Amino acid sequence: MRPLELYLEGFTVYREPVRLDFRPLNFFAIQGSTGAGKTSLVDAITFALYGKVPRYGNSQAIRKVLSKGSRKLKVSLDFSVNGKEYRVERFYSRFKNKEEVIARAYEGDVKLNYKSKEIESWVEKVTGIDYKTFTKVIILPQGEFDRFLKPSTPKERKDILIKLVNLEVLDKVRERASEEYRAYEREYEILKEKLQELSEYTPAKVKELNSSIEKLKKEIVALRTRREKLEADMGDARKKEELLKRQSELSRTLDELKAEEGRIEALKERLEFAKRVLPFVGLIGELDNLDEEIRKDKQKLNKYRGELSALKQELENALEDFTELEKEHKNIENLERELLNLRLRKQELEGLHKEAKRLKSMERDRDRLSRELEKLEVKYEELQERIKKGESLIEDLKDRLKEVHVDNDEYRKLLEKKQRLIHLIDLERKKGKLEESLREKQSKLELLRSKIARLEEEKEQEENKLREKELLYHSYLIRQSLSEGDVCPVCGGTYRGSDEVGEVGTEELREAHERLETVKENLAELERKALKLEAEANSLRRDISDMEETLEGLEVLKSEGVEEKLGAMEIKIKEQEGIKAKLEKYESKLKELVNSKEKVLRSMEGTRTHLENLSSEIERLRTALGDLDDESILRELKSIEREVDRLDRKINDVKSRYEKYRKYIEDVKAEIIAREAGIKELERVLSSKESRKRQILGKLAPLYDMAPSLEEIKDKAMTGEEIDALEREISTYNEKVSGTVAHLREIEKELNEMVHVPPLGELEEEYNRIVERLDNLSQELGGKQRELTEVKERIKEREFIEKKLPEVENSLRVYERLKEDLRSDRFQSFVANMLMKDILEHASYYLERFSGVYSFDMDEKDNLLILDRSQGGVERTVESLSGGETFLASLSLALGVSDVLSSDAHLESLFIDEGFGSLDEETRERVGDILEVLKLEINKMVGVITHIPEFAERFSQRIYVKKSAGVSKVEVIY
Repeated sequence: MRPLELYLEGFTVYREPVRLDFRPLNFFAIQGSTGAGKTSLVDAITFALYGKVPRYGNSQAIRKVLSKGSRKLKVSLDFSVNGKEYRVERFYSRFKNKEEVIARAYEGDVKLNYKSKEIESWVEKVTGIDYKTFTKVIILPQGEFDRFLKPSTPKERKDILIKLVNLEVLDKVRERASEEYRAYEREYEILKEKLQELSEYTPAKVKELNSSIEKLKKEIVALRTRREKLEADMGDARKKEELLKRQSELSRTLDELKAEEGRIEALKERLEFAKRVLPFVGLIGELDNLDEEIRKDKQKLNKYRGELSALKQELENALEDFTELEKEHKNIENLERELLNLRLRKQELEGLHKEAKRLKSMERDRDRLSRELEKLEVKYEELQERIKKGESLIEDLKDRLKEVHVDNDEYRKLLEKKQRLIHLIDLERKKGKLEESLREKQSKLELLRSKIARLEEEKEQEENKLREKELLYHSYLIRQSLSEGDVCPVCGGTYRGSDEVGEVGTEELREAHERLETVKENLAELERKALKLEAEANSLRRDISDMEETLEGLEVLKSEGVEEKLGAMEIKIKEQEGIKAKLEKYESKLKELVNSKEKVLRSMEGTRTHLENLSSEIERLRTALGDLDDESILRELKSIEREVDRLDRKINDVKSRYEKYRKYIEDVKAEIIAREAGIKELERVLSSKESRKRQILGKLAPLYDMAPSLEEIKDKAMTGEEIDALEREISTYNEKVSGTVAHLREIEKELNEMVHVPPLGELEEEYNRIVERLDNLSQELGGKQRELTEVKERIKEREFIEKKLPEVENSLRVYERLKEDLRSDRFQSFVANMLMKDILEHASYYLERFSGVYSFDMDEKDNLLILDRSQGGVERTVESLSGGETFLASLSLALGVSDVLSSDAHLESLFIDEGFGSLDEETRERVGDILEVLKLEINKMVGVITHIPEFAERFSQRIYVKKSAGVSKVEVIY
């Protein structure tokens, strides 16, 4: 894994957005003062990948890395694995009481469909490194350089190596072998059971079914032939029945036509008469129309003559009434002049009425303002008196305030002493509880140490037993892989072969290994508990010691009588605060009274001015009205309004009646003229129509020889369309009669030819029996064919199972042996030991160059040792190293792991957080020189975090971290 680009916002001291491009970086230093945010850059890389940071560990770290005062956080990391680029983003936001955490993953620019909780697993899959391994071999966190150098147990170091080189795949292979074994076992049992079920399906069964099917097919063919013959006969029988039915219908039709012969003869006679009369039909119709028109014209002429007489009488009456109305209309001008004078007087009176009302309103306002002015003058005097009293009271309070004055510095000092006294008393009580807790932890620690001693003895015994069994087991494994004449990898001699290789106790070896692991795990658990208890006890001792130093001044404070002095002073302070509150209240009230007095004074002046103006206007109005009062004005005004209304109505009535009568007379005269013209025209038309009637009667004279009267002729006469319709009706009747007779003769001929055709009912009954039998046979045939198909499939299935069963049985034996062979996990430990030796060889190279005297070794219990050449090659435990030596050893081991595992575990980068401060100046210089050489030898990114400027300047590539006002920024020198 190699970081490419890092983006931070709201992360620890990086409140503002920061983007850091790692692509041009190779060997570089991250430089800055303590607390500037150097380690936070590496923490952000770890947080982006795993959602945790080494300093906080768990998933709750997000709240601890959130910038102070921020509500949101974003960290994004672009990284590569073997040249392929990925990106992971993590977001956090908090609004009110709601929190939102989001994580996303990308392969190139393509977003992957993973949930936030699945991102860490995706990172482990892509990089091949989990969080625990990442923080031990890629990032050496501040203060934890020795986590891989000094794990809690040697097994923990092996577990890391196994995960880095993916040796846990053997566990997966063993699990897969067990799964495959169980699957083949189930398949074998199922195949055997199925084979038993298929034993009845044989070739003889197939032959029997084929014979039954052939018989059914023959019977079906015979029945289908008979069914086809019946279908043809049934067609002839249906045709014969249709012919008989048609013969009966035609006979009934012919009888009905013969019954119509008399009516048709009468129609023929009427048709002859109508044809003779047809030339005179138009004249007869015209004569009838003229008679009707003459009758209507005479009625209309009589009506017009009566209406004309009534109109002349109506005109005479209207003229008499109009003469009287003209006299009234001539007097309208006098009435209109009288009305105008009345309206002018009304307007004058309305103006006077408004002035009178305004005078009354002003007199009321004058009285009201006089009363208000008197009240304001009284209120002004009262406010002046209250202001004098308030000023006197405020002076008294100021004098009292001087008497109760308190020294604030003295009071603050006493208050601080009291708070310290309370703190020391509480601390004394806590110290007693801590001492009791310390005694309990010491008791538990002694009990744990006795248990640890017993478990260490038990562990040593189990290790001796296991070592003996492993030797036998590995000897067996090696002999299995050697042929006669091969060189033995253990002793170096030539293998001569053996007569027979006996069984090896793998189960016994596994049980011994499990017993040892159980003892180790129990021992490790107890040691962790003991270390935790020891750390807690030491912490308690330090806390108690600190408390004892702090409690030295408790008795001195108790003897000074701080509480009594403070109580007396607090009484005076309360009295002082009470006086101040009253003084503030009275001063505020006095200010309000002064403001009120000024407002009252302004109101008085305004009221006087308004009153003077109002009095002047009242005198003017009284002079204008003179002796008139409001009541006399109203009486005269109402009288004039009544007279105006009367005259308006009278004038309008005369004008309306005059116009109405004048228009009415003109309309009547016009109507009389129209009626007289209409009568003359109607008399002319009536004379013309009577002349035409006489002409038509002369032309119709020949008809009277054919019928006694004109009415009888009109009854028998017909139009041309009616004559044509009657001729068509007679012709249609004749055609129907001849057609029916001809059709009956044809049907009788066909029936004579079909005299031997059987009845349809008998044929249908036999046909239905055959169809039903065919359906039954078809179903039976289908059942037999399906049964035959099933039997053939079952025979094929049985043959397949008989062939498959030996193959499954063979695979079952193979996976059973593979499952047994992979049962022990000692092979992983063997490979891990081989890797560890290779790593130590590389790490020793770096450690010798760093220290000049040290190299690595490993004892038979897989514990790391330090070979000290300055002491003649004496072996030392890694726990005996000083702080600076531990840092050099951890750095060398990390570089060794990176060299050996780079191809398998994608270890393309290494970050070293601080640690150089524990080295002396000479060693620091040597480490710097070696790193300068290493950057040419190692093909990976190495970042060194340091607060030492001299050391950082040895790197040509540097990242400067600067902090200002609580916010950090970065500057990169490539």
